Amino acid sequence: MRKILIGALIAALVTTSAEAARGDEELSIMAAQQRRIDEANVTVRDEIETFEVEKPEDEVTPEVEVTPEVEVTPEVEVTPEVEVTPEVEVTPEVEVTRPPIEAELKESVGLPSPIVMYSNFEEAARKVGYIPLYIPRKSGYAVNYIAVINENIVEIRYGRRWEPTVTLAVRTYKRQVGEELKDISGVYGVKWKIDLSSGTRIYMARVSDKSNVAAWAVGQYTFAALTENLSFAAFHSLIVEELVDICNHYFIEI
Repeated sequence: MRKILIGALIAALVTTSAEAARGDEELSIMAAQQRRIDEANVTVRDEIETFEVEKPEDEVTPEVEVTPEVEVTPEVEVTPEVEVTPEVEVTPEVEVTRPPIEAELKESVGLPSPIVMYSNFEEAARKVGYIPLYIPRKSGYAVNYIAVINENIVEIRYGRRWEPTVTLAVRTYKRQVGEELKDISGVYGVKWKIDLSSGTRIYMARVSDKSNVAAWAVGQYTFAALTENLSFAAFHSLIVEELVDICNHYFIEI
């Protein structure tokens, strides 16, 4: 009996030891597994913590050429420059070749001065009852104006055909029997000079730098001529060699 009990005790101890050993072994196995799990966790965690993740390159915006801001001046309405002429008292130009005003004619002829224009030479001649002095076209002048002043003075104006700025005005007046010579030029305030180169007494004067006047008489007729834009030498030649020469042949008393 005692042996049985001792055997049972030993068997129990052995069983207990075996179970304990198995238990220890199981614990050891569990501990080892836990350690492996912990190590695995640590390794994964460390790799996560230490692994350098390749970060995507930042998106680079292409460089854009930026035009610097320019200060723009607003458009301003510009008023065109106007040439301003200073106020000057201007004396109106006097057309020297025009028929004189009524006061001038009244002073020189002593009568009113109605001016009547005519379309042709014949009508004017019939009005005054005589043939006025006329310069032919071959002299280079063309008629552009015919008028009768005070019903007895004929004025004929000409323009030079190849030089329109040159003008000539010729006046003719037939005096009554016993009537004194009168100036019919309509020009006043000039200094007259006498020219006798043609054998006829011719009164000549400068009106301005561009104008010259002449007056003379043949028989019962009184004449006057005024030029514009003609030199004095050309004016003198025109009066002496053409106009006065014509008068000395066609207006003499027989």
